[in-house]
Amino acid sequence: MALDRDYYINGRKVRLKIERLTDDNDLAVQIDNRTHRLTAYADGDHEIVMKLGGKSITAFVARKENTIAVHIAGKIFTIDCDTDKRKLKRHAGDFRTADEVATPMPGKIVKILAAVGDTVKVKQPLVIVESMKMENEIRSPIDGIVESVNFAEGDLVQPGQSIIDLKPLSAEK
Repeated sequence: MALDRDYYINGRKVRLKIERLTDDNDLAVQIDNRTHRLTAYADGDHEIVMKLGGKSITAFVARKENTIAVHIAGKIFTIDCDTDKRKLKRHAGDFRTADEVATPMPGKIVKILAAVGDTVKVKQPLVIVESMKMENEIRSPIDGIVESVNFAEGDLVQPGQSIIDLKPLSAEK
């Protein structure tokens, strides 16, 4: 069985084809006109390990409603599964629902930049999470008010866990 679909990466249309080559986990992955052979397998609920050209790459994957977030080597890719175009965007900290701030990868909270009652703007950094020795800013998905902070600095978080809950400003009226 093969996957053959169009995605959008940073506004550019990309054709992605994935085909299983053997009964093992050997795959041919074609992005536009470049084909890569790799081996991939799940290593737990949220990890995929890929071997490409003798190099091992770990991807952390989390799904929340219609969004899939993939964290590879310090970069976060979010896939919006809610549209026919299946837009693929790459923005650190863009994984969230409308009223919460969550991380797409496991990590340790380094700094919390907002407190209960604070008014925040869309894309404002709210939390810094360290994962794989890289610090990632998790940003606000909306203009809102911080209703609760569910973790403290130094706490470990898993993909999809709500770190901060927000109340949309429009709900104030």
